[in-house]
Amino acid sequence: MQLAKSMRLSIIIPTYNEAENISGLINSINEVCNQNRFDYYVIVVDDNSPDNTSKIVKEIMQKNKYVRLIEREGKLGLGTAYIKGIQFSLNLNPDLIMTMDADFSHNPKYIPDFVKKIKEGYDVVLGSRYVTGGGIGNWGFHRTVISKGANYLAKLILRLNTKDNTTGYRAYKREVLEKIDLNSIRSNGYSFLMEMVFWCQSHNFRIAETPIFFDIRKHGKSKISKKEILKALKTIFGLKFRIKPVNYYVAKKRINLAVKFLDKRNRILDVGCGDMYITNKLKGQGYDIFGIDIVPPFDKKMDATKMEFKDNSFDTVISFETIEHCSCINEIKRVLKHGGIFILSTPTPNTDWLRKILVSFKLLEGRDFEHHDYIINDIKELPFKPILMKKMFLRTSQFGVFKKDD
Repeated sequence: MQLAKSMRLSIIIPTYNEAENISGLINSINEVCNQNRFDYYVIVVDDNSPDNTSKIVKEIMQKNKYVRLIEREGKLGLGTAYIKGIQFSLNLNPDLIMTMDADFSHNPKYIPDFVKKIKEGYDVVLGSRYVTGGGIGNWGFHRTVISKGANYLAKLILRLNTKDNTTGYRAYKREVLEKIDLNSIRSNGYSFLMEMVFWCQSHNFRIAETPIFFDIRKHGKSKISKKEILKALKTIFGLKFRIKPVNYYVAKKRINLAVKFLDKRNRILDVGCGDMYITNKLKGQGYDIFGIDIVPPFDKKMDATKMEFKDNSFDTVISFETIEHCSCINEIKRVLKHGGIFILSTPTPNTDWLRKILVSFKLLEGRDFEHHDYIINDIKELPFKPILMKKMFLRTSQFGVFKKDD
C-alpha cells in the first residue's frame, strides 16, 4: 500500500478506572500528532468504569472532535476491548491502527517511531522493552520475571521471532487487521497480545520492534493478576496445539508426501487453504505458494468454482479436503499448466461415521458432514493422469498425485 504523506492514525485506548490518567494522555497524544502533522482519531473503549472515566472522555469530546468513545456494559476484558476498537477503527479507514495503555506507561512521544517503521515497509510494529534502547521502570523482581518468562515461553513454544510479544504498545497497517479473522481469536486479557503476534507471524506479515521505555503507572491500580498469568500460559499452549492430534498427524503426513512432488522454482496454488497451516508451513520452507478460500484466513478470498486466474497459471495445485465441498475440478484443471501436478486428498465414501466418532472424542476438528455434496467414489476417476494414489488414516481419506496430460 502506498502510504499518504500525512499519516491517518486510529489510536485505541482500553480503559477501566483511568479517570486520573485519560485526560492527560489524550492531551499528550494530541500534541504529538499535531507536531508531526498526523491525522488521527483516539478511540477510548471503556468497560463501565465506576470512577467516571467515560464521563471525562465525553467532556473531552465536546472540545476535541477527534476523540471517540465506545462504552461497554461491564468489565469484559482487554482482548475484546481491542477487537471492539479495531472494528470501529476500520470504518474510519486509517492508514494504521495503534493500541496503547491508558496509564502513561506507553509514552505518546514514541508514536512517530512507529510511523517511521511502517513507512519503511513493515506491516506490524511492536513497542519493545527488550530490544537495544528499550527498558522498564522500577517494576520489581516479581513482575519482571513474569513478563520475561511469558515472552521466553512464547518465543520457545510458538517460535515467535520478536522479543516483546506482550507489549500493548503497537501499530498495525489497516490491511493486517482486515485480513486476520478477529472473530476466531480465542484469548482475552493480556494473552490476546501474544495471540495477535502469533497470527501476524503466521500470515507472514513483516514485523518490526522499536525501542520504548515502559514507565510504571503513577496513578491507579495495575490490572495484572495471577489469573492473567494463567490465561497467558493457556493461550501459549492452546496456540501450539490448536490443531487436534489427528488433524496434526494427517496434515504433517500430507506435507511429507506433497513435498516429494513440489519444486521451489514453481508457482503453487492451495485451493481451500483452511487455516493456512499447510500453506504457511510450505511458505516457511521456501515454496512460492498462494492460498485461496471463502473464509479467512487466506491470501485471497476466492470461490474455487470461479477462480480469478488465467488459464495455465500454476505449475502445481494442491487441494486437501476441499473438492468434496464444491465442484471445482474443472477450474483446477483450467488454471493448472500442461504437465502440471495436482495433489489432493478427499474423504473416502461412507467413512463419515468414523470421523464423527473422532470428533466426539475431540481427536478431530468438527466438520460439516452434511455438505459433502461432491464426494468422489474413487479418485482414479478424475480427469488427470495418476502418479500416486493411496488411502490414508484408517482408509478414511483418499490421497492422490496427478499430472495434467492433455
